[in-house]
Amino acid sequence: NWIAIDNGKTIGTIGSEGGKIIVDIENINGARITLEKDCGSIPLAITLGVYGLMFHTHFESDINSANEYIELKKVQINKVFELYDISEEKRDGSWNQKHDELIDGLADMTKSQSENYKKPAANSGFIKWLSSVISGNFRL
Repeated sequence: NWIAIDNGKTIGTIGSEGGKIIVDIENINGARITLEKDCGSIPLAITLGVYGLMFHTHFESDINSANEYIELKKVQINKVFELYDISEEKRDGSWNQKHDELIDGLADMTKSQSENYKKPAANSGFIKWLSSVISGNFRL
């Protein structure tokens, strides 16, 4: 399901990270992975996106690691699309959990990072503000 973007015409052009595009592929179900080299002080940048869902940039220092990363992300993106093959009426809590795990994996977030990202810290200004609103102590 992965094909060259625009029949390979983007190879050699400048990408979103300011580097020269050396790989630019698209999944026909709606995703793209681009590898750029010489992105300023960054040797290799990999951008990936699932259209309408998420976008992520990853950096590598050598081409072998970059190619391994791309192969891993292709597999993970394919798993996201397999999950979308399940009809909406059959998508339950476990479907949502699996979906969140797959997206976190695509964005290179560990479980602890994603849990911390999804909830504000107990001492955050937002929590204090919300508490003051709920208790009626908030004043303009």
